[in-house]
Amino acid sequence: EEWRPRGAEGRAECCQGLLRARARAMSSTILERMRSLHGDVEVITRAIAQELAARGATRQRAEHIATDHRVAALLSELRGRYATLAALHRDSDGLLRDEVDAITGDGALEAFRAQAAALREEHAANPLEPSLAEDPERDLVESLVRARPEPTFSGEEARGRYLDLHACHDAYVNVKGVGPVDYYSYLTKRVFQPEGTPVDGLQVPAYVRYLEGTLEYVRGFVERTQPLEADDLLAAARTAGEEAAATWDKGELPRWRPSAAPAADGAGEEGPDPASFPSAEALEAGLPPERVRSELARHGLKAGGRPSERAARLFAFLHTPRDKLDKGMFAKGTAP
Repeated sequence: EEWRPRGAEGRAECCQGLLRARARAMSSTILERMRSLHGDVEVITRAIAQELAARGATRQRAEHIATDHRVAALLSELRGRYATLAALHRDSDGLLRDEVDAITGDGALEAFRAQAAALREEHAANPLEPSLAEDPERDLVESLVRARPEPTFSGEEARGRYLDLHACHDAYVNVKGVGPVDYYSYLTKRVFQPEGTPVDGLQVPAYVRYLEGTLEYVRGFVERTQPLEADDLLAAARTAGEEAAATWDKGELPRWRPSAAPAADGAGEEGPDPASFPSAEALEAGLPPERVRSELARHGLKAGGRPSERAARLFAFLHTPRDKLDKGMFAKGTAP
């Protein structure tokens, strides 16, 4: 009685010590490790079922999110243990087969005695009483759940009920060319209706940065509020992004093609597509200087220099992969 820690903290310390001692004793063989992993799988599976059953008993959104995060943490651990078990069952190094042969042949009794001796030594070195561990299964589940941080929300998000797009709105209204837009109009006519954003005179690189920031926020919001569905939803978003990129490469987004810009004289005439010219020289000869300057400004490129330099800069931008563009081509603060 003298050596036993007192109180709840003392019991918790003893439980953890007992679990560590059991792990050391049981991990001496592959079979025992597999047995332990299968036991964990049963415990975690049962805990997930209990969490999901309890989820149906409440209608509070915050409680649903908290439950989903606990389940997501347990599912992650469950997948990890299944992966480890699969690797052990494959026995690519042959150690499992050697271990099974050692306990099934003529030397089975000697192997049993050796393991029993090792267990006695382990318990002698760690004399913890099993009764100190009130509920090892619950301790395991709680430790796995605590390893996943709880999501945090702003006041506007109301514990995951609403989006807080104030920062996105601030970034949007600071993009040159979008015009003054109040927060309500941004929510109802712009953020989820991108066709409402005017293309003419838009500073494209800054607009792209705004879109990337908004997408990152929405992605994080989905991960915080729907952890169980997040992987599928984000995979669908990636697929949509790949399809949009392919559509862009084919030139099938007419609203964003350079030819969608109005003529420089403001009369609304489109004129030839800058991307259709086979060379910088042909582009310089086929477009008015004012149109070249307008296209450069629309894409956030420098618009200075001689006419031939401006035409070469625009031609390079239209015919060079985005990741290989020289950042020196862009005006200050607009480089991607």
